[in-house]
Amino acid sequence: MSNIQLPPEYSWVDLSNTQFTNALTLGLNSSQNLFIQGRAGSGKSLLIKIIASTLKNVIVLSTTGITAVELCSEKVAAKTIHSFMNLPPVPVIQYNDIVHLLWKNKKILNKAEVIIIDEVSMMSNNLFDQLCEKIVMHRNDSAVPRMILFGDVMQLPPVVNNDSNIVSYYQSEYNGKMMFFNGHWFKNMNFKICNLRKSFRQDEEEFADHLIEIGFKDHTQETLDYFNQRVMSLSQFEQLHSQYIYMAPTNKVIDNINNQYASKLNGKSYTYEASMSKNFPKGKSLNSDRVVIKQGAQVMCIMNHYADEDAYRYTNGMIGEVLDLDLNEVLIQLMNGQQKKIVASTTTLFEIDVDKYGQICYNPAHWYKQIDCKICRGVTIHKSQGKTFDAGYISLQGWTPPGLTYVALSRMRTLDGVGLSRPLKDTDIIVNTEAYEFLTY
Repeated sequence: MSNIQLPPEYSWVDLSNTQFTNALTLGLNSSQNLFIQGRAGSGKSLLIKIIASTLKNVIVLSTTGITAVELCSEKVAAKTIHSFMNLPPVPVIQYNDIVHLLWKNKKILNKAEVIIIDEVSMMSNNLFDQLCEKIVMHRNDSAVPRMILFGDVMQLPPVVNNDSNIVSYYQSEYNGKMMFFNGHWFKNMNFKICNLRKSFRQDEEEFADHLIEIGFKDHTQETLDYFNQRVMSLSQFEQLHSQYIYMAPTNKVIDNINNQYASKLNGKSYTYEASMSKNFPKGKSLNSDRVVIKQGAQVMCIMNHYADEDAYRYTNGMIGEVLDLDLNEVLIQLMNGQQKKIVASTTTLFEIDVDKYGQICYNPAHWYKQIDCKICRGVTIHKSQGKTFDAGYISLQGWTPPGLTYVALSRMRTLDGVGLSRPLKDTDIIVNTEAYEFLTY
């Protein structure tokens, strides 16, 4: 649309998709509260980056620490909701938790014109309500500024334990509902919902359509049969894909897969030691402080890297085999034969402040530099969110919470990239009832 003025660094963005362009137009040019609901790979992260870099006096928050750091790696000054708002990580936020706010954050909050929240699907209605209550309590105008929420409610929901007192609270306060859109504040804030239905991850229309059926529990036996074509043993899958990611629900299984894989590697190796600013906060990096990479190993990129030269352009989740390496870069070959040179990137963590002109500003506070890849044969399905794989072997065993099967399958670009350890059953397709009712209302 002609009324969109993109920053120069985003001049390459394709505006031909009507849903994406409509969401971007509303984000940049309207004053409405928005919930931008998008399936995996639909461009939500790109929208956040454009909107946050274009509008003034924006606070960007996320429900998870890793998402906040990933946004920082993309030069978006993001904080977790709990850290910025001084909220405890508890299933029920109470009045005493909203009374106090750091003076500096209160000053920033009073200047905020827009609050962006990412991965909002993992936010409970109690957290959303108490966040809004705290904002009102500490704003001089006693009002919640414009909010733009991003998420996919069909993915993994908020984790709230089943303690009897907590269950009783949600039953009495929210009729047993737990997701953010069933909060009292959300219902009164007139959010306009923008649906991003096109995924830029999947090009195969049939594959994309069947994924939607899984996501909405709108599947038939034909849907299950479609995916169950890909049931095979791991050795059979390895004959088709030498490079792949093993996906399972639990850390225990994935840790075992990665440890066994790494122990068999005998190629030459380099150890990459991270460099960082003094007092860099623990747990705020996307990679380990000490990373060992071996020739012949499969590695996964953990950052997006933009460069003029194609060999140095790579994306978060890209996997390849190490052909060569030195202290400055790792040369990998992708499944399609393309070669990429992985280097060390610097992630900057920002402090949000108010400048002398009364505008919210973002000052570099800490930095962390490490190689942008790690040896990786497996990843938990939870940690695969936001990533794209060409090939993945999915082992559904044990715990299968709502949305897990959809998240796992939707990481892949094509059906040929899917491997299943066993046939999908109807009981594997668990959809969050709240989310389904919200999207089909």
